[in-house]
Amino acid sequence: MMDLATASDTEIRHYLTDRGLHVGGLARVERLPGGVSGIVVRVDIADGPVVCKQSLERLAVPGEWQADRRRILTEARALEVYGKLTPELVPRLVDVDADQLILTMTCAPSEWWPWKERLLAGEKAAIATAVADRLGHGLARWHAGTAGDADLLASFDDQETYRLLRTDPFYRALAGAHPDLADRLRGLADALHRDHVCLVHGDFSPKNVLVGDDGLWIVDHEVAVAGRPVFDLAFLITHLTLKAVERERRFLLDAATTFWSTYQKAWPESGVTAEELGDHVAALMLARVDGVSTVHYLSERQEGLVREVARDHLAAGGTIDDLWQRVRELNGPSSGEHA
Repeated sequence: MMDLATASDTEIRHYLTDRGLHVGGLARVERLPGGVSGIVVRVDIADGPVVCKQSLERLAVPGEWQADRRRILTEARALEVYGKLTPELVPRLVDVDADQLILTMTCAPSEWWPWKERLLAGEKAAIATAVADRLGHGLARWHAGTAGDADLLASFDDQETYRLLRTDPFYRALAGAHPDLADRLRGLADALHRDHVCLVHGDFSPKNVLVGDDGLWIVDHEVAVAGRPVFDLAFLITHLTLKAVERERRFLLDAATTFWSTYQKAWPESGVTAEELGDHVAALMLARVDGVSTVHYLSERQEGLVREVARDHLAAGGTIDDLWQRVRELNGPSSGEHA
């Protein structure tokens, strides 16, 4: 099997030529940074730049985290599904190599940035809210457009990969650090594997949203699985909520609220409640400070505040609005709010 991590530029060019793509002998090949779960390579071919992706068996995180490399084939199938529902929100699938486990898709414009980087660099509140609104609409179309499709959901029923990549590291692995919450966390995890409502993206995060002045794409679909819609909602909202712990980014709670309310209006039949959403956001917040994959932008003191807020919510319960109110009160109001 060709390994994109070690293949030379010439080998990658020859590979794409053999796959039927028009690649010049001096076509530019660039390894893209930041991949946790896969190797990503950009190649400038005659018809425009493409991205080749190959999943890693061991994810690039400090802790031990492994998963089946064939999940790249799941990503290809998910791209096909999402491309039919919202072609403007995903890259176009160009080629799938089931033997080499390499996916080739169109490349986003070079001026598009991951939303995570834009948010941490000081994204304006109005732009952040507008992006959140588009994501709420898009996710609702994905969930509603796949809900009740028994054949489609059966083809995405890889609960083992979902467990390895999501419910184990983000829920069950916390039981050791928080034994008093172990039953609560396991219960939330187990619920995600029951009552498969729709196709869940599984990694609906700001790092997987590429944003430009003229559009946005949602990428990294390898965890797509038949499941409950609350996970995608909670995954994105968790990231926005964590970034809002920094007082100068407190406005991201408004973006999170917009995302949730837009989704509700676009698909009121989702069945997700404010209480269920609050529980999952609290669990994921705790995972991001005490789990396998932690965020890097919180200070030690802020991590302590997140831990306290998340633990209190999981112990006492409440709605997502209750959780957000606790975050709004951290360290007093931000500079743009009144006490």
